[in-house]
Amino acid sequence: MVPRNDTDTSAVHLHENAIAHLEAGKLEEAIAACQQALQLRPNFAEACKTLGVAYQKRGDFQEALIWHLKALEIKADFAEVYGNLGSWYAEQRMWEDALTTYQMALQFNPDLAGVYRNLAQLLILFKKYPEAISYCREAIARQPEAGKAHYLLGNALAGWERWGEAETAYQHCIKLSPNSDFIYLDLGNMLAQQGKWDEAIAAYERGIQLNPNNELAHHKLGNAWFRLQELEKAIGAYQKAIKINPDTPWSHQPLGRALIEVGHFKEALEVCLRAVILNPDSYWSYENLADALSGTGQFAEAVPIYLQALRQIPENRPGVNNSLSRKLGHAMREHSQGDAAIASLWLSKMVWYQPDENWQNLGLNTSDPEPYLKWGELLAKNHQFEGAIAFHDLAREIRPDDPEILKKWENVCRRHREFEDKIASLKKAIAAAPDRPQPPTELGNFLCDQNRFDEAAHCHKIALKLRGWQESETRGYRFTRDWFGSNIPPWEKHLKSRVGLPNFKALEVGSFQGMSTCWLLDRVLTHPTSKITCIDPYFQPEFAENIAKTGAGDRVIKIVGYSQNVLSSLPPRHYDLIYIDGCHLATVAFRDALLSWRLLKVGGMAIFDDYNVAEKGDREQEAKRGIDAFLERVRDGVDIVNEGYQLFFVKTGDGLPDGEIEMLLSEVEGPEQDYN
Repeated sequence: MVPRNDTDTSAVHLHENAIAHLEAGKLEEAIAACQQALQLRPNFAEACKTLGVAYQKRGDFQEALIWHLKALEIKADFAEVYGNLGSWYAEQRMWEDALTTYQMALQFNPDLAGVYRNLAQLLILFKKYPEAISYCREAIARQPEAGKAHYLLGNALAGWERWGEAETAYQHCIKLSPNSDFIYLDLGNMLAQQGKWDEAIAAYERGIQLNPNNELAHHKLGNAWFRLQELEKAIGAYQKAIKINPDTPWSHQPLGRALIEVGHFKEALEVCLRAVILNPDSYWSYENLADALSGTGQFAEAVPIYLQALRQIPENRPGVNNSLSRKLGHAMREHSQGDAAIASLWLSKMVWYQPDENWQNLGLNTSDPEPYLKWGELLAKNHQFEGAIAFHDLAREIRPDDPEILKKWENVCRRHREFEDKIASLKKAIAAAPDRPQPPTELGNFLCDQNRFDEAAHCHKIALKLRGWQESETRGYRFTRDWFGSNIPPWEKHLKSRVGLPNFKALEVGSFQGMSTCWLLDRVLTHPTSKITCIDPYFQPEFAENIAKTGAGDRVIKIVGYSQNVLSSLPPRHYDLIYIDGCHLATVAFRDALLSWRLLKVGGMAIFDDYNVAEKGDREQEAKRGIDAFLERVRDGVDIVNEGYQLFFVKTGDGLPDGEIEMLLSEVEGPEQDYN
């Protein structure tokens, strides 16, 4: 605007000074200069805008809003003010207003690259990735050398799981901004999602080189090492994150878990206590603390902490409920030395007198039996009968004349007797017919349910030897649960012709402790050029130990991640055998089948677990539905050779084009897998 007089000239000069102060971070000087300019020229819209920005940077958001709106009163089509106002709304988490205002800015000036970036960032927050990608591309078209637009494009593409394009965008951003550590952090996160842990670790470490005080990069590096079961390295990374920020709310939990898993229980106690303070609403904080207490033999102290953890679990996490109840039951059994009567007396004393803060914090009372009945039933469901009876006894103390409570108590006692009778029956069956593998398998799984892992592993060693797998004993494998052993006969039958083949490639989705992996290495993948790729989001600690004992660990490719992210990155028509034993939900089984189809060679064999397992009342829990939906689409390209608890087929033709697979995958909306 051309100044009309000396007053206007002075106002413009003051405004220019304000902008210089603002760029230098001198907010008070910028505010003062703007106010002086507006005294000389009250309708100076640009000065109103700058004053609003200065107040916004100072954190005085109401004043910022007043001056932005004042600028729009003077100049209704002031696009830059709409852009600033959109950022103001975003800072206040007024998302709809921010979106509308950003769009108004572009309506008046479609060349504002920064507004496109802000819109993209907002849309990424709400996972509206296609729209975000479009805005990123508009920003790049106007400012191709602006690294942030490429960075946001990478985030949006990664959110949409378009991994290759996302990596290209991140790499372009790195070229433009090579010293930006946060880019390497998000690049690492994207690589981790795909199970590319070595590359993710390299990205995190590069980010740390650029900024050694990047607490989140150390934390994410710790997560990567943790997922790879490199626990000492994970511990080191988490400790560095905590050193940078002792109040970090996220690193204490996994550090405590890692210390527990390497057996450093006393050190874990201090870390886990701190995690509870920092994360008082997280069940994981309490679970870790209780595990550390149990690890030091403080079972009585662990019980109220496990109860606190159970109170914090979201309703949609039934698997966590079951796992925690088994740990709670184990602590109560250890403290009472397996005597339900002792457990009942002790629990009654704790609840009625609440001797310490941990019991008082549970908010228990002696007038409502419902919480105790609920916990008792959860424990009974998971075969933790000493604790289940103790909680039902407590409910009876509160309402001794309630016939419904008496009925529930009698039911739990009956189930306890039946459970003990079953264990006794299995032991008798083992003694009467020591050559039958099924009784020790069942007994081992029963004992595993009670966290009696050493006894369970001993039973499975006996059973697997009886099934003809002598290596399971001679090599000292340790399996605490067996879902695989009964499948050995059909595996021997249908894989007989594939034993010892050179360059044989196998793929396994869902590995747990490595029982099927070890059997394949011992009995099928015997040629030194054969390999097996194993995918699991959480390999159990026993997996690495068991694989090492095969003597063929160099032929095992371990990928930590979810199959939905990993399978799409594997080479097509590469595998001679694919075994799917991942999540058993119908939608996930369908997705795994589609993703693995293009990976299997013609002539290769696929095996699906849990094909004939039915879940009462929830058909989505049936893998068979998803597998059958897949078979309907490939029926002309498969030869089914076994249809029982597991389904075996040989791929006889392509049957389903890659393009159709992509279309079907785009229609599948399944949950994250939850492997056994």
